[in-house]
Amino acid sequence: MPEISAHPAGDETLEKLQKIRVKFLRLAHRLGQTPHNDVVSHVLYKLDFAEAEHLNGTNRSKPAVFNFDGDISTAEQLEASSSGQNPLDFSCTILVLGISGVGKSATINSIFDDVKFDTHAFESGTEKVQEAVGTVQGINVRVIDTPGLLPSLSDQCKNETTLKTIRRHMKKTEPDIVLYLDRLDMPSWEFEDMQLLKTVTKVLGPSIWLNAIVVLTHGQFYPPPEEPNSYEMFVTQRSRIVQQAIYYASGHEHFLMNPIALVENHPNCSTNRDGNRVLPNGQVWKTQLLLLCFGSTILGEAKTLSKSLDTSPPPYLPLLLLSSLLERRISPPSPLGPHGDDFSNPWLVKPVTNGSTSRWDHEVDFGGINVEKLFIVTQENIPISFSGQFSKDKKQTHLQMDLVSEIKHWEEGKSTPVSLSGRFSKDIIATHLEMEMASTIQHGEGKSTSLGLDLQSVDNNNIIYTLRSETRFRNWRRNEPLAGLSLTLFDGEVAGGLKFEDKLTLGEKGHQMVVSGGAIVAGNREIACGGTLEATQMSGFLSKLGLCALSCGGDLAVGCNLVSQFIPVGWNSTLNSRVSVNNKGSGQVSVHFKSSQFVPIVVLFAVFPLVRKLLSRFQYMKIIN
Repeated sequence: MPEISAHPAGDETLEKLQKIRVKFLRLAHRLGQTPHNDVVSHVLYKLDFAEAEHLNGTNRSKPAVFNFDGDISTAEQLEASSSGQNPLDFSCTILVLGISGVGKSATINSIFDDVKFDTHAFESGTEKVQEAVGTVQGINVRVIDTPGLLPSLSDQCKNETTLKTIRRHMKKTEPDIVLYLDRLDMPSWEFEDMQLLKTVTKVLGPSIWLNAIVVLTHGQFYPPPEEPNSYEMFVTQRSRIVQQAIYYASGHEHFLMNPIALVENHPNCSTNRDGNRVLPNGQVWKTQLLLLCFGSTILGEAKTLSKSLDTSPPPYLPLLLLSSLLERRISPPSPLGPHGDDFSNPWLVKPVTNGSTSRWDHEVDFGGINVEKLFIVTQENIPISFSGQFSKDKKQTHLQMDLVSEIKHWEEGKSTPVSLSGRFSKDIIATHLEMEMASTIQHGEGKSTSLGLDLQSVDNNNIIYTLRSETRFRNWRRNEPLAGLSLTLFDGEVAGGLKFEDKLTLGEKGHQMVVSGGAIVAGNREIACGGTLEATQMSGFLSKLGLCALSCGGDLAVGCNLVSQFIPVGWNSTLNSRVSVNNKGSGQVSVHFKSSQFVPIVVLFAVFPLVRKLLSRFQYMKIIN
């Protein structure tokens, strides 16, 4: 049996990466594909880049030489010696999600060429989470089938219960790949579909989409006469709609569009000479789907060895740092004030439920406990607040602590307030940590300087450290200028920031305007700059207008939000509203209506279905454009 050649330097990581590449070439060979296939070549490019990154470090100008032909020859010899049937040291676990009736169970049966689950034409065939295990071309595959989700807006609570059941199963069997199924022959996109994707994101987390493949069933569907005549054009348009919808529903947590795979499970589907089911464009859909699944799994295996395939640093880190720099901060309060009558309040412990309150169900409704406590250190009069939330399976934890204290000066009667806050959360996927320490020093009349240290984790391995300082001048009646500096350390890179701000008081009614601007220079010489404007008017009702513009690397982000509170609208009623829009085509509108009379409430419920339909149409037009 041929052996994989060792590297001269004896680098174990390089040897493991080479074995992973040979393993993937064997997987492609068993599926009848060559390195010239688009998916195969893309995965090989990523693996080569990871090996070059590890070999050359940060100096990418040095050429990296790989024995690529030798790896192909090794893979072919290994397959020839095993007749292509012996199991590989490889397995793939696939989680299948989708609306009820799109063909999840039928797709699983097609993958195994065997009836693993019963299917029904006009009703959901899966009532609980279940697994199918088998081999495909000698490759170990495990597929997790899930109950179908419901598209109606009124069924989102039931969807949350279903998704929480899926989430519990994911903790026992973590999937390598997620397949989200939809139908190619139903191109319309409604507001309810977007809400369903947001529910999936809310329960399973935005990271569920990072390793997700969008699968469109009924792949032999031809477009109607009024649609584009080209099959490829129709598929591209439909794919773009689903990709954009996931992009918006995920909260823009990832910046790559999910890959698309087409599936046709009908027994009368066209076949090629080898008996494989093919699509109208001649593609063998099963091979393409398995290549996408196996390729993503291989890259995930290589990611544990090579940092270059990881998702950090964030692609828009300078913009994130600039946004934090421009944020207005409040000086820590003095802890010496009153804290209420209850200095020794007991622990407050209450259950956390998972939405359904119609019955007590230990497996569905009860999610964990929430603990809160306020400590008062009476000798120093220091308040410390603590709150924590723990899931019943001990897999999810959320902790928060806030502390305000004072440091006594050597000068009698003077002290400096210091605040410390921290938040820690952990779930089955990731751990997140935030800490902030701040202090304000008075020096001279009307002058104060605040110092702060922020820590924030961006993944399980890296933490952003930011040291900041701001000096405020209160020597004038109408304005309060401010200047600030920041220094950020992340993954060995250093970024510096500069900020200017001015708070203006206009008129006798206390109208205010805050203007700020700043810039961040990252270690790779990438510059991000921008500014904000916030105007507040106090007459009659409270209204606040905010504008923000940030630029980095030729990419411009502009946002605007308008908040109005306590607007009188008659009938002893008030209205609170918030509108947010940006230049990326997304926005949000929220309205809070409060009334002591019955008539306006009836009118509001009558108008709601019309508003929902208009939002649905607007969402669809935004996605397709």
